[in-house]
Amino acid sequence: MRVASLVGAVSAAVLAAAAAEAQPSPANPPATPTASGPPAPLYLRGPSWAEKPSKAEFMAAWPADAAKAGLPGVASIRCGADSAGRLHDCAMLQEDPPGHGFGAALIALAPRYRLDLAKTGPVDQVAFALSWPVPDQASSWDHRPTAEDAQAVLPAGAKGSALLGCTVTPTGAVEHCATLAETVAGAGDAAMRLAPRITMTPALYQGRAVASAVQIPVNITPPPFVRVAFQCHVAAGPRLERCQIVDGGGLAAETWPHAAALIEAAPLCGPQPDLVVGQDVKSTVTLPSPLPSEALHLIVQPDWLERPTAEALMKYYPESDAARATGGTAVINCLLTKAGRVSSCTVESETPPGLGFGQAAVKAATEFRFKPMLKDCQPVDGGKIRIPLTFPAAN
Repeated sequence: MRVASLVGAVSAAVLAAAAAEAQPSPANPPATPTASGPPAPLYLRGPSWAEKPSKAEFMAAWPADAAKAGLPGVASIRCGADSAGRLHDCAMLQEDPPGHGFGAALIALAPRYRLDLAKTGPVDQVAFALSWPVPDQASSWDHRPTAEDAQAVLPAGAKGSALLGCTVTPTGAVEHCATLAETVAGAGDAAMRLAPRITMTPALYQGRAVASAVQIPVNITPPPFVRVAFQCHVAAGPRLERCQIVDGGGLAAETWPHAAALIEAAPLCGPQPDLVVGQDVKSTVTLPSPLPSEALHLIVQPDWLERPTAEALMKYYPESDAARATGGTAVINCLLTKAGRVSSCTVESETPPGLGFGQAAVKAATEFRFKPMLKDCQPVDGGKIRIPLTFPAAN
């Protein structure tokens, strides 16, 4: 389906587009102990913690000689996780600089961490990267890899996704990476080829730039959509003209004029209070990648018309005592009619598993009301919607 969704200028919801972010150069050889075996299960946004050390506790674990010298350091480790989310049997993946005890220090802190299993679901192992000192200002993106970068350095046929743990140097370079997770074997190694193409604004500690850890999700498989920033002149109608691409979001630069032409041709639906004829407007649009040759259909994604109340959800609550004691969450996927009702719902996930929250969400969905999907300003059947729901504990 061809999709364009203008934000602000078109008052349409934006489709989420996963940008290919990546990195890295070969990692320094780690000191013992080292981790062996496959990379950890998927944590492509990093783990969520129910418990972790305080800032003071973490800083107290800064290796003594390094702390005395004011030497920053980064470590990444992989650990097993038990049924309560506690970490065990940890081993180092990487430390930078090597030989100063940063890996051992993070392993010693591992028992103070507990995974938030309500968010992660049951897992057997997890990998993550952290650094000393805790910065006053974290590192941030300067240059993300573009489609041209990926084409230049990724091997033919590379696919999958990976999470990398790396060092951001005081100059903003991304170096010394380890694969924390990958969807297919080899995705981490492929992702590391992009490291020299990444720059970041370094972290600051006591007013100076310092090395710090960063976890970077990398989508090797090209995303189906890209987010593009643009500027256009508003003509009578209103309609957009003389559009220019400000940030291609990973589109090759030679395709920017075509992207601008597609934006100009997209219809504008309903009142546009933010558009003033004779003035310029800046906004973003989600475009398919690769770009279609023909004009785009404007697809406004469905949104809530009436959100369910906690009282309404209670009518469909699972009956078991275990479910009522713990509460739970579910994510369902449904089709949407042009009348704003859902049908053909299926369960994507439920937490805790096996307590019935997925089917409870499917039953409750019959009462939901949504704004329908619009195609070229007209409501249509067949919109797809993903609905996350939370059932609070009933006892």
